[in-house]
Amino acid sequence: MAQSTSAAVALLGELKKELDGDLDKCAQTLSKLKIALIELDLLSPHSILSGKVGDAERKKLLIAREALEVAALLSVKRKDLPAFERHVAQVKVYYQDASGVIQQSEREYMIVGLHLLFLLAHNRIAEFHTELELVSPEGLAHYYIQHPIKLEQHIMEGSYSKVMKAKADVPAECYSLFMQLLMGAVREQIASCIEEAFPSVKRSDAKKLLDLQDDAEFDALVEERGWSASDGVFSFARDEGTNVAAGIPPMAANVIQRTMHYATELERIV
Repeated sequence: MAQSTSAAVALLGELKKELDGDLDKCAQTLSKLKIALIELDLLSPHSILSGKVGDAERKKLLIAREALEVAALLSVKRKDLPAFERHVAQVKVYYQDASGVIQQSEREYMIVGLHLLFLLAHNRIAEFHTELELVSPEGLAHYYIQHPIKLEQHIMEGSYSKVMKAKADVPAECYSLFMQLLMGAVREQIASCIEEAFPSVKRSDAKKLLDLQDDAEFDALVEERGWSASDGVFSFARDEGTNVAAGIPPMAANVIQRTMHYATELERIV
């Protein structure tokens, strides 16, 4: 058993060193580490927690928790979202059920905040709020947790411009992937609002509203949504008598109207 613990420690150290390098090699190391954890019956802490917990048991719990945290971060780097969700679910058991016998992890709020952003980026709002209810008052005030909370508030208000600005201010590099996914979802929402709010919009204005300066990205979104342009103006067909305001949140409509006004005024000044 001591040999299995030593092997797990060695593999965890190797995995941490490789995390910023060869991700395929990392994945192979992680597979070996999981086997070592299974031999120690540590993929869940309950077998240890059901008995007397001494220093040796605490060490095992710390090894397993850190291994699952690093596995979650590796999943983000590999853009393996199902694996990320699995590893978060596993490490959360340690956060919640083993908190009375081992010290809090320095990564806990980062992992929890990352998971909240993952849920937000996939529009799983009910699960987002369920997870928030499990966070301590201290955790709710932490920067890593406040980041997705504020983003969700901006989205609910229709303040999409604030969400766009937040993409340059992530609390950790690992948040960038889910911020990119969230930006895509927000742009889809803005595009829907544009279609509902205006009979037509100039290409330049649409790019500003969508915060897309790259022509290739903009053209890909436009093609996906089936927008067609004539003389640089996109027109949106509507059925007669359609209430265009009915399908757009009031706050979002206001944001778009203000942005269009600022864009027009800026063109006049220039």
